[in-house]
Amino acid sequence: MLAETALLLDIGFIGISLDIACRSRPLTENEEEEFQLHPMRGLDLAKDMGLAFEQLNGIMHHHERHDGLGYPMGLAGHEIPEFARILAIADAYDDLTNSKADGALVPVDDAMRQLRQLAGTCFDPLLVDAFGRAVNGQEPNR
Repeated sequence: MLAETALLLDIGFIGISLDIACRSRPLTENEEEEFQLHPMRGLDLAKDMGLAFEQLNGIMHHHERHDGLGYPMGLAGHEIPEFARILAIADAYDDLTNSKADGALVPVDDAMRQLRQLAGTCFDPLLVDAFGRAVNGQEPNR
């Protein structure tokens, strides 16, 4: 269910200019507002796909931040559905460790270091720790 949802996270970019969706340059204020609408557009597109409630929440809230400075609703901490908090970490890790058009690729250790630095601001610290243990093949803390 998690992997299926991860494939649909950015479905809301359908119909948005690639220039805006890819952030290939600094965006104007209006373009940034359009960019930040993609989770709500994604929810609208996905709601008729027969997805579970958690999956829809993941699509809608994967850009919320632990400190409340994310979008689209500015949710913070445990207000953000757990499924969305997990997807946010996995999405950031994927962005860091998979090759982009510019060829940038961050090694796993560096990606985890970056995620840990953002724990408590962008990401749930406990989930970042659990994710790091999973990446390193370690048993979770119990």
